[in-house]
Amino acid sequence: LAIVRHGVPVRAAELSRDGRFVATAGGDVVRLWTSSGVQQHEFPHGASVTSVSFSPGGDIVLTSGADSTARLWATSDGAERRVLRGHGDAVVAATFSNDGRRIATASLDETGRIWNTEDGQLLRELRGHTSALTSIAFSARGARLVTASVDGQVRSWSATTGKTVAVYSDHVATVSQA
Repeated sequence: LAIVRHGVPVRAAELSRDGRFVATAGGDVVRLWTSSGVQQHEFPHGASVTSVSFSPGGDIVLTSGADSTARLWATSDGAERRVLRGHGDAVVAATFSNDGRRIATASLDETGRIWNTEDGQLLRELRGHTSALTSIAFSARGARLVTASVDGQVRSWSATTGKTVAVYSDHVATVSQA
């Protein structure tokens, strides 16, 4: 049994799909560990980290943070590969599509965004919520996304057009997880 120490409260943790790695986020740093508890790398996001996610192949770690960015890090050498900029407030969630070709981000700026993983280009902006987003998720095939918000709504979106497909609004309070 390996016991790992982060030094600060851990806000997020993620296991890679193949089970080789665990990423833990505490403060403004994400640490990459082997599944047996040996630290491999530290990713200094530069602001409080709000989420951490692995690419489907486990070769990239995606972090989101209070600095309004999402960042991609290589598990092989720990290098920062790309910074996704454009949100107007903290990015609270970030995730890969199942094929790994796109990234979705959710922000306190009331928007979701879809990015091209390869070049970091913004593909779509998802607008319609009236308050901060709390989470975002792709459907299994990647054709749709769902967002949750402090406005009490869950919205389904076309990942191709960025248009709202459905609004689920009978919630009486914040929806915290999509």
